[in-house]
Amino acid sequence: MYLSSLAPELLLNIISSLDANDLAQLVQTCRHLYNTSNRILRHEVDADTLEIVSDLWGHYTRGWDYGSARGGSMMFAVTFTIIDVEPGSKPRVSNLGSASQAIFNILADQITKRNKRIVDGKFRIGNEILDRDSIGYILRALNKYSHVHPASEFSITSLSTEFSLSQHDLSTFFDTRKLTKLSLRFPAAFWEYDYSMGFPNSEASQQAHFALNKKLLRDIRNLRDLLLKVSNLEVLSLRPHVSFFRVIQPLLVLPPALDELGQAVEGLTKLHTLKISDYLFHPAFFLPVPKTVKKLQYKKVNKLSQEWWSRFAKAPLTNVEGLSIRSDGIGLRSGGVFQKSEKGFNIEDIEIRSLKRFLCQGVGNPCLPKDLVECINRRNTGLEQSVSY
Repeated sequence: MYLSSLAPELLLNIISSLDANDLAQLVQTCRHLYNTSNRILRHEVDADTLEIVSDLWGHYTRGWDYGSARGGSMMFAVTFTIIDVEPGSKPRVSNLGSASQAIFNILADQITKRNKRIVDGKFRIGNEILDRDSIGYILRALNKYSHVHPASEFSITSLSTEFSLSQHDLSTFFDTRKLTKLSLRFPAAFWEYDYSMGFPNSEASQQAHFALNKKLLRDIRNLRDLLLKVSNLEVLSLRPHVSFFRVIQPLLVLPPALDELGQAVEGLTKLHTLKISDYLFHPAFFLPVPKTVKKLQYKKVNKLSQEWWSRFAKAPLTNVEGLSIRSDGIGLRSGGVFQKSEKGFNIEDIEIRSLKRFLCQGVGNPCLPKDLVECINRRNTGLEQSVSY
């Protein structure tokens, strides 16, 4: 007698008694049973994982140091996608926040033994947690996973760190050569000024201020070094955490380290999507866009200076087809990033001529060029656009 010839209610009863491993094998060997057993398999796998984590949570989280979490900083969190038995089926996501060593060890087992795929991995790593042994196992498991799996099965759509880029080398956590998607959030060091050296409006005083900001320049170089190691990136999102209320003085000459960072990004020849939020290290620094990029997105653009907009307007952006520009709804504030003279400026013209889609939110914000939409429409005909104030 074949399983496919059994009555549905009897078949369902038999399948319900199998464990997840038996179900996985059964689904792959008999397509007739897929509709019945695959749904049970999903429930088995998810319920099994949740039961393990839930049982451990109550026993081991007592006494855990939540100091960072109370301060608004999650010490460690991870989200990953479970592999599905049937290709093309909807992926399922497992979540784990800050917890105990035992739970992290179970999660490491899930990654190494239960055939999880880190195709949409999201990680949040706090500075304090890296100095402990609590999550050493899971970091080693992730490192091993990234080295033995192909690039198609490993990507990071969100990597949030509570430490500066100069404190830890992120390439020690993962095989960065495998990464095809990377979204990186990190705290940005502030520019420090010693006005006893004079305002940074001459080359000599600016060089003195460069020397004063060694930590910030180290962060720039470390980001450059990281990007040099991710040559297979197709999607890159850079999301530095900056303060709108910090005064940033204009610089006649940007530090050479920023030019080196731009060269590293231009070397990402497989990149097709680039997303940037806030400003990178200085409001006047425009990060060069590789010629391969087709989708370009800028968020919180009201923190960018007039000099940045001038450089943006002159950039050819040769193959960009989709452009998204969004402000965060905050206008000018006293003592903020901008000088009052930058309110309501024009860029007059723009070089980009390849656009097919254009989205702009916050057109009425005085921190954006008054003629931005006009210039883009003049240079890009037949444009599909969405503009809002």
